[in-house]
Amino acid sequence: MTKQKRRGSGKTPPSTTAKAVRVSYKASERIAPSEDKIKKTTASVGVAQSSGPRRRLSLPRLERSKRGPDAVQACLAWLQTHSTASRAKVSADPSSLEERLAFLEKVYGAVKCRPQAQHSTACDVDQLAEVCLDQRVFPNYAAFTGRGVRLQRLVPPHDGVATSIGSESSNATDIIIGLDFGTSCSKVVLRDANLRKHYAVPFFEVGSGNPFLFPSRVFLDRAGCYSLDASAYNGVDSISICDLKLKLLQDASNVRYMVHAAAYLALVVRHSRGWLLSVYRDSYSKTEISWGLNLGLPAEKSEDEFLTDRFQALALAAANLAGDEGSITECKVASHLEVATRALSEEDPGAFGLTVWPDMVGVYPEIAAQVVAFVDSERWDAESRPFILMIDIGAGTVDVSFFSVQKTAGRLFRFFKNKVAENGVVNLHRERVSWLEHILSSKLDLNDETKGFLRTHSQLADGLMEIPPSVSSYILGLRFSDTHNIDTTFFRTRYRFQVFADVLKPVHSFRVPNGEHWQALPVFICGGGSRMPLYREIVDSLNSIPGVNWLKVQRYYLTKPDQLLAPGLNAAEYDRLSVAYGLSFEKVGDIIRSHEIDDCVPDPLPHLDIEAPTKDVC
Repeated sequence: MTKQKRRGSGKTPPSTTAKAVRVSYKASERIAPSEDKIKKTTASVGVAQSSGPRRRLSLPRLERSKRGPDAVQACLAWLQTHSTASRAKVSADPSSLEERLAFLEKVYGAVKCRPQAQHSTACDVDQLAEVCLDQRVFPNYAAFTGRGVRLQRLVPPHDGVATSIGSESSNATDIIIGLDFGTSCSKVVLRDANLRKHYAVPFFEVGSGNPFLFPSRVFLDRAGCYSLDASAYNGVDSISICDLKLKLLQDASNVRYMVHAAAYLALVVRHSRGWLLSVYRDSYSKTEISWGLNLGLPAEKSEDEFLTDRFQALALAAANLAGDEGSITECKVASHLEVATRALSEEDPGAFGLTVWPDMVGVYPEIAAQVVAFVDSERWDAESRPFILMIDIGAGTVDVSFFSVQKTAGRLFRFFKNKVAENGVVNLHRERVSWLEHILSSKLDLNDETKGFLRTHSQLADGLMEIPPSVSSYILGLRFSDTHNIDTTFFRTRYRFQVFADVLKPVHSFRVPNGEHWQALPVFICGGGSRMPLYREIVDSLNSIPGVNWLKVQRYYLTKPDQLLAPGLNAAEYDRLSVAYGLSFEKVGDIIRSHEIDDCVPDPLPHLDIEAPTKDVC
């Protein structure tokens, strides 16, 4: 970010200690929409003047991404005929919403993200699994802890709309919001650039599980207003919109998913800013704050320029939308997405009245952010252990990367191979339920209670409910073969295949030749799913693959850095916050993506004296 450098001069940095104060949180309330607030001019508090370099969103580039030339020309014509001045105001007119959605559809709707790999379903495999039945089979309700429990979100006294406290300031600082937007839960860490301290943002009371995890869902009422909390409008309950990130990754054509996601991110930004300005109000009462926002993407997805641009627009829209007074409505969100998209395509976005400028938001590979604390610590030896295998097990996906990190003036990440697949905990759970329904219906008539139990638990509303450690825990009176069930099949054909066949083997064959680094390769297993035995078994499995003598992995653990203030966080739970912690730095690092690295060319004639590829080439 450049804003702090532009201010320069006359203001002194804040004191080196930030004191927390006791805060009384109020119950969540829905803000009733009003015409005057919906039509209110977009706030422009503390507008940043930026001249730093940034990568612009190049709208004409979309012509190379399966977009017809007519669509491109129509989009460009729209940009030229619509004045920028009118976009500073948000209209509640439905036609205005449709017009803005039409613009987003032209820019984003005709380009598809890379297709997801198709997996065999539970009913396609293990049809002859060995199943032993007792006289009575019934559901194990106790295996699903946390289902139906709705925690009360902490609502800070400060609403997070204003970027600073008070109108007078004697010093200034930059605060970067590291927002780990997960498929199931989101996490937030704030970093004060002057104090060099990191604050984990709680969403619930300490003592109620992990207070720093918040479900990635948003509520929408009939008036078109978004909220982080369930509410009712004119007696009608709001609807819950889940799978926000997963839908963005799977379907780029539906711009409504962008609107829902941007609204959610803006509300999380509001909560985070409100929390800091409430708990640390004495420390920041006379400080002018410039806010930045960093989001993450799975390493493989971050190589898709269209998807990266889409998340860049989401970040910019959410960061500015959070500063708008009043309720966050569909029309406001669409308007900010339009402005963000256009600002990212301009050389000088100064005409858009932005609070947060394009060079104040960023999108980075989540795995790069995840290891920032480790590579900055004394535990990491780049000379003896230059390569790292990271396995991040989330609710929806498993993200696997083989990469190296070089530290000179900053961090330089080289990603040799990445693979993200829908092998996360929730998808494992759904495969288990499908398999149980199939295997049991073929062996006995399920009673209504068991059918209802499986049907009810086939879909999970959020990631706060724990998943049983094995499929044998779902139904009492049911026993399976230890070597022939859905868990072993899922592990062998999907999870281990992703780690070994999709990542390690290609890297060993074409990118990083044999060497001693393969004999004690550091591996991190992180994310909420890393607690499950099935996912932890990957270390022993990789070390015992028949005929693979070149590979031995050694598990490492991420430890909580001293700079992170997170009261109530269990030290063993830090890996859940590690991505948000890394994203809270102004710059995670420079990235060399896998498609920018050439394969090593094998020697076609081993008997000839041909110089071996250098390390740089590999």
